[in-house]
Amino acid sequence: MKYKRSWESSQIIDAVAKESLRRYIEEKSRTALFIEDVADNQEAAFHKLRFLADLPTEEMVDTYGKDQALDEPIVTLVMSGTLMYWNAMLSFLPQIADRTEPLDVPVLNNAKAKEFVGRRIAYAQGRIDSFDPNSYDVFPFNDESINVLNTAARGNPRDIRMLARGCQQVAAENFRKNGDPTVNKEIASLVSQAYATILREVQ
Repeated sequence: MKYKRSWESSQIIDAVAKESLRRYIEEKSRTALFIEDVADNQEAAFHKLRFLADLPTEEMVDTYGKDQALDEPIVTLVMSGTLMYWNAMLSFLPQIADRTEPLDVPVLNNAKAKEFVGRRIAYAQGRIDSFDPNSYDVFPFNDESINVLNTAARGNPRDIRMLARGCQQVAAENFRKNGDPTVNKEIASLVSQAYATILREVQ
């Protein structure tokens, strides 16, 4: 679904709701929405999540229910977040929590962490469709730096991504100064130490 950058979140949510209804009625298909890092927008996000989880609205049923059965949810939410988010949802939105199946993401070993970083790089470069898990590059990272990040993140993909972004910022500054964008073991260690407090708070 396309939307304008100038739209406020309420406009985007409304457009998503209308598009989900259109797909359900015209294409006989439910919509799956993937929502990443919900914990970063906790309270403001809860009301929007409840609106989406409760679709169709009574108004939709009154308008389209005569021609199309609207007796089931038309949207499935797949959300990623921390334990802190799950506990907050239990408190603020028990109705949705009761309908939610929590899943723990297995921790990544070093090989899987490398592939995770490789896929993120391929996605950023617009090459994700041709990504080959048996042959890929993780430059400007290397095996040693990824191992350091994975150890600091305890195999958590969300934290690996956060640390990798921090490394990219340091590497970008190094590139500006000396033309070398490499994220080596030393940079990974420095960034991991700098983010240690944040990681303790979210783990």
